[in-house]
This record gives sequence, C-alpha cells and structure tokens, in this order.
Amino acid sequence: MKHAFLGLIAATLIAIPATSFAETYVWQNGCDESQINNSGVGDGSTDSTATGFAHIRAYDPDPDDDNEGFEERVFWDITYTGLLGLLTKIHVHGPALAGSSNPGHIFDVFSDIDDITAFGADLTSDRITHSDTLFGIMLNSGGLTTGFPADHLEFMIDGLAYGNIHTDLWPLGEIRCQFVLVDTILTDPQTKDQAKCTAALGKGLGKVAKAEDKVICKCIKGATKGQVPDVEACILPDAKVLDTQAKTNADFNKRCTGVDKNGDPRLPSFGVTDDVTVNAAAVVQSTDLIHSVFGADLTVSIDDGTNADLGKCQAQVAKTLKKCQATVTKEYNKCVKGDLAGKVDLPIVDAHGFEHCMEVDRKGKIAKTCDATIGKLRQTIDKQCLSVDMALAAPGCGLTDPADAAACMEAAVRCQACKSGNTANTAALDCDVHDDGASNASCP
Repeated sequence: MKHAFLGLIAATLIAIPATSFAETYVWQNGCDESQINNSGVGDGSTDSTATGFAHIRAYDPDPDDDNEGFEERVFWDITYTGLLGLLTKIHVHGPALAGSSNPGHIFDVFSDIDDITAFGADLTSDRITHSDTLFGIMLNSGGLTTGFPADHLEFMIDGLAYGNIHTDLWPLGEIRCQFVLVDTILTDPQTKDQAKCTAALGKGLGKVAKAEDKVICKCIKGATKGQVPDVEACILPDAKVLDTQAKTNADFNKRCTGVDKNGDPRLPSFGVTDDVTVNAAAVVQSTDLIHSVFGADLTVSIDDGTNADLGKCQAQVAKTLKKCQATVTKEYNKCVKGDLAGKVDLPIVDAHGFEHCMEVDRKGKIAKTCDATIGKLRQTIDKQCLSVDMALAAPGCGLTDPADAAACMEAAVRCQACKSGNTANTAALDCDVHDDGASNASCP
C-alpha cells in the first residue's frame, strides 16, 4: 500500500545478528530548503515550501569484525510532500558537513527517473521504503560512489551524509536533510524462546480483536434489523471474547515466564508488555475503530431498522472494516515473526523493528482489502451505499464523497492498528502521521 505522506526521510541499517550484542546508530533531522547549498544559485537555497524529516538507523551486527558496510542492512523509509518541482532523483551525498555539498554519492534511493517510474512513485508527494545491505545498495547506485562500504558507513556516523531530493525545477536539489547522529544503542537480539513469547502475544492480540470484531458486527447487523435497541451495551466483550483473552493469559504464562534452558528469561527486554495489556489493546483497537467511523454513540448513529438502505450500507461497511483490520494485524504479525528470525527483511533488534512492521505490505494483501481507491473497502462503499449519504452512514468521518469516506476509514484502520501495536510492543511510531501522512491530530 503506497501513500502520500508529509515529508519524512528515514533510513535504517539492519543485519542478521551474529554476536551476543550489536550497535544501533540513530540519526534524525528535519528536511527543508534552508539546508540546500546549490552553489552559484543565489544564496544556494530554493525557497521551496516543501518540508521533511529524517529518521535514520544503523544496526551493526558485529562492531568488532572487519566487514563494516558489507553486513549492515539499509532500510529507508522516505517520504516527501509538497515538492514544487517534479521529482527526478533522490541521492544520499557525502562526505560533506552541513552547509557544504559533495557530488559524490553514499548511495542512491532513486538514481534517475527510470527508478522512480519502476517504483511507481508520485512526483510531488509519496512514501518510499526499501531495504538491502549497504554494499548491495552501493552496487546498484547509478551515481558516483567513492571508497569502500566501511567508509560510507563512517561518513554517516560522523554526520557527513545528507539526503538530497532533486526535482526538475531544482536539479541540484529542492530540499535536503543532513544526517545528525542522536543516539548509539547496544542491543541484544531476542532469543528463540523470547521470539516465541513475542509471537504468542501478537497472535493473542489478533485473536482477541477478531473475537471482539464478531461481537461488533453482530450487534450492528442486529441493530439495522431493529433487533438491538442499545448497540453500545451490545458491543461489550462477550463470553467468547473473555475465553479468547484467557487463552492469551495462558500463552503468556507458558511462553513468557521463567527462563529457557540457557538461563535467559523468556520475557524479552523489548517489544513485549504483558497479557493484560495485549488483551486490553485488542478490545480498544476494535471498539475505537468502529467509533471513529460510526461516531461516539453507536446506538444513535447506527440505523434502527427504519432505513433499509442505510442499515445495509452500515452493516456491510462494518464487516469490511473488520476484515481490513484483521488483515493488517495478520500481516503485521507475519512481519514480526519473520523479522525476529532474521529471515525476511529487517531482523528486529529493538522496538523500532516493530514500527517498521506496521508499515509493510509485502504481498499487497492490505492494499487489496483496505486501499481507499481499489480495495474491498472502497468496493463495498460503491456497491452497498449507492443511495446513501456517506456522511450520514459514517458520521465519524462525516464525508459525503465516497472516495473521501473510504480514505477516512482506511486512515482509521491504520490509526488504531498503530496505536495497538505501540501499546502491545512498546513501540513509538507516530500514529498521527502514520494514518494519513499528516501531523493533524487525525489519530489522537
């Protein structure tokens, strides 16, 4: 699922753990035109109103070995918004201090317009994610690269790297982000038993949310047939939800307590809270999602059987919303399980890895269900709500246009999934930006 987001540049270097500890470097800085130094063009700046932010992470699996730059895995999460020109390339340049420039490339995100076209990126506002080893990225970069991967990694560590977003109006760069190192963290990867604990609680979150979703959909459907006079009372967790929560409790006691055969605690030092927190987060995710779309009082907003078209629309939209939510949770858990094992993309070595998994849709299953333009959510609105004012059907969104309503609902799913992920996995992803790309209090 591809989204246009407010300017953010992020890159992460991650690799499969090879020792008992590793170093994680963290950089971040804002991106804007004031950092541009286009020599020979006035004061060197562009006066562009485009903005951005840089969050960069580097995971070194073995700080003591001689393979610097070859083992590290680069992950970037690049967003840009409001470019006045059309995007032509995105390069990471260096070595260069803030206020100076260097035509040399540390690596390329997009070497040229062919890369942009192949990715399908929007030319003014979009989000780009990718991962590879630093060596692999350098090898595939189309620009000038100098030195060895270890040199390029050191440039970043020393603050001598900057992201440059080039456009047709400003070929030398419209906005820039200087990489500023803000933290260095020693981390221990999760053991196999700790990963099992993490997976068990993730599975529990999904099952509890699914059980609560069934309650909610049943209540809404019953209300639209005039059979449920108090929807708010109806959606309280029932016996099946409580049974599912009890299973999470049991799994926590089995997988997350005590020590393994090596004497290591089964409860990870990061990425896991406890069964009570996970059970609560699952119910809150489900109920908050339905309230964010249909309003604070479902008893008032859901049709009581007097308007068949409105009721059918609301019942079907609720059902599809819950399928979307379940798909997001399922794909998130797959990402976490695979990445904890170091088999897929970014081995998870700290809470940031969970944040990454909130962003991925490796096989497009989330987009197929949730996308506001082509997904089943939009298809449900177009098919089941033709004669209905969407502002009345989904007062939480309050938008008449079907496309706008679908975008609001998709954002609501992303918001609640992000919040529950942060709660359950001790992550700190900015859910307000994550849901729709803007820092606009849309995900309080």
